Amino acid sequence: MATVVPSAIAIAAKSRLKLRANTLECSEHGVMNEDVCRRGGCGPTTTEAGAGARRPLGKPGTELADWPVEEHRALARQVARASVTVLRNANKTLPLVLHRGSRVGVVDFIGTRFSPVEDHDPLAPSVSDLLRRRCENLRALAVEADPSDGYAAVGSLVDEADVLVVLARNAASFERQAALVRWLLDAGKPAALVAMRNPYDLLAFPRAECCVACYGDPACSVEAVADLLCGDYRPRGGLPVDLPGLFEVGAGLTRFY
Repeated sequence: MATVVPSAIAIAAKSRLKLRANTLECSEHGVMNEDVCRRGGCGPTTTEAGAGARRPLGKPGTELADWPVEEHRALARQVARASVTVLRNANKTLPLVLHRGSRVGVVDFIGTRFSPVEDHDPLAPSVSDLLRRRCENLRALAVEADPSDGYAAVGSLVDEADVLVVLARNAASFERQAALVRWLLDAGKPAALVAMRNPYDLLAFPRAECCVACYGDPACSVEAVADLLCGDYRPRGGLPVDLPGLFEVGAGLTRFY
């Protein structure tokens, strides 16, 4: 019997995980079966020691400076691209058309680290930062994961935008976030909804015409989402879980439309 795990099992890995090519198999199909487990999707290569120092768990005597960190980061970016899943694009919002004069509004639900074991790079660019490099008329608004208000500011952004990008984070756990996302999706503007962390968030928005699932937001995944929104590569990720009544395991578009 296949063991279903998140497509992005290795996305969060940078220098901390040793990634192997068969992780891509898991990313593209959304399933890790027993054979893939035996071959090893990924494994830890460093451990925390002392005051945050890291030591490789590989060959004795290996110095950290000699470890192929950039190779691992490159593979992490490749895995991230392979896992991001476009589930619906009925309104042809994607890829974003970012010509001169395009007005893009980004609503990014943010929060503190959800788990102490997650990698966190406060200097890493956000999706908004990466999109702004391509679109001079982009306005972004950061909203708390559990917003107490925000409709006035968000309403102003919606009025000015031609297209919206909504980045949800654990909306299934925050009803006020879910309510604000629904309001945005009903605002009458083309909108791309991205579940940045939890694909189950999409269950709260069954009528979303354009929805994407990401499975965490380390830097490589954020970059993969921004590149996908701009059409830099064709989607190929598969959903790793059932979303009852909405999408089945393995669902995912392999072209935008």
